[in-house]
Amino acid sequence: MSDRCIKNTDREIWREKEKDFYSPSIHVTEQGEIGINVGGYVIVKPIQDWHKCQGQLRLQIDVATGAKSIAKQLQKQSDLLTLGLMQEKNKVTKLYDVLTLILNENFSGQSTLSPYAKRQADEALDI
Repeated sequence: MSDRCIKNTDREIWREKEKDFYSPSIHVTEQGEIGINVGGYVIVKPIQDWHKCQGQLRLQIDVATGAKSIAKQLQKQSDLLTLGLMQEKNKVTKLYDVLTLILNENFSGQSTLSPYAKRQADEALDI
C-alpha cells in the first residue's frame, strides 16, 4: 500500500444539508464537468450532456403525455362501442323473445297473434 495522498479538486456548489456528506450535492470538477451525487451514486458529465439529458427527458415526457392522451381517447371509443354493442344485444334479445312468443302462439293453434304478442312485435320492429 502506498502513502500517497490525492487532492480533491472538485468544488462543491450545492448540498441539500450542510455538513451532511450523505445528502445530495452538486460539484464542479477541475475539468469543468458537473457532478451530481444522490445516495452516494455520483454522475459526472459535461454541462452539454446534462442539457441533452433534460431535452431527452422533456421529449420522453411529451411522448408519454401524448400516449396517455391517445389511451384516453381509445378508452372513450371502446366505452362507446361497448355501449353500442350492449344496445344491439338488447335489441336482438328483444326480437328473439318476440319471435319465440310468435312461434309459441303459432304452435298453440292460434291463427292470429294475441294483442300482447302483436304489441311486443310492433315494439320490437320499431327499434
